[in-house]
Amino acid sequence: MSRTVVTLDSGAPAREEPAHEELVAEFKEAMSSLAAGVCVVTTLNQHAEPIGFAASSVASVSVDPLLLLVCQAKSARSHGVFAECENFAVSVLAAEQRELAERFAKPVADRFSGSGFVAGGRRAPTHPDALARLQCRRVETVDAGDHSILLGRPVEISTTRGDPLVYQARRFRRVEPLTVASSGAGS
Repeated sequence: MSRTVVTLDSGAPAREEPAHEELVAEFKEAMSSLAAGVCVVTTLNQHAEPIGFAASSVASVSVDPLLLLVCQAKSARSHGVFAECENFAVSVLAAEQRELAERFAKPVADRFSGSGFVAGGRRAPTHPDALARLQCRRVETVDAGDHSILLGRPVEISTTRGDPLVYQARRFRRVEPLTVASSGAGS
């Protein structure tokens, strides 16, 4: 189903704007078209207990200085801890880690039990089989509507080769490489 809903400042005659609920539904549908890598974001609470959540809104922000962002819903039970934490970690999940993504996306009593996450001292836990593991110092928490944006400065990074777990159209997916088509010249 294809629809054009709103045009702003186009010089075209004004059209009736859709109801807010319809616009929200269309926005969610449009954003589900974006493929995003799946990560688990972790920190330690005030009792040094690990907490974490699955996130697909993780992105690089800057190289100088190194900065990344993570978005978290304010309605998340762990929101207060992440909004004020000193450090957090991001584990970029591999295609084979769908079960971890599902575990950290749902409200489970002990997400870390038997999960394979490893922590050391006051460091946030990371998963040794993740494609990338980034220990970050929280720089700022930015208010963004019904979410907060955690800005973090990576202070330790390790990577492993493999295929990423991706979330698109409300489903977990694998990335399939595209084959290079021959140009046809000289064939």
